[in-house]
Amino acid sequence: MPSLNERLMDALTPVLPTMPGTYTGSHDTYLAFNYDTTGMEYGDNQPAVERALIQVHLVAPMTANTVETRKAVKRALFTAGFGWPSMTDASDKLGQHYVFECESVEVDLYADDG
Repeated sequence: MPSLNERLMDALTPVLPTMPGTYTGSHDTYLAFNYDTTGMEYGDNQPAVERALIQVHLVAPMTANTVETRKAVKRALFTAGFGWPSMTDASDKLGQHYVFECESVEVDLYADDG
């Protein structure tokens, strides 16, 4: 099964250049993501499920038209199996910054343990 990073990269890279954590590329419009994970549904002292709370950041110049890009980010995440993302406009005078939040749940963490 692909890692969470791989799943996010596969979903988002067709939309815009994407990088986990801090973007270090040269594009002025890009996506970066971060997430927190937590175990859930414990049994036998270990989680059966891991929940990831994901943030995807769209950064663009103030003059860019990002309407279609914002729609594409939401569709890409949902199509890749993530929950439908909420969106917060965190833009300021330096540029556009949209934060998309969604979640993913991985089940059967220890299914191969026998």
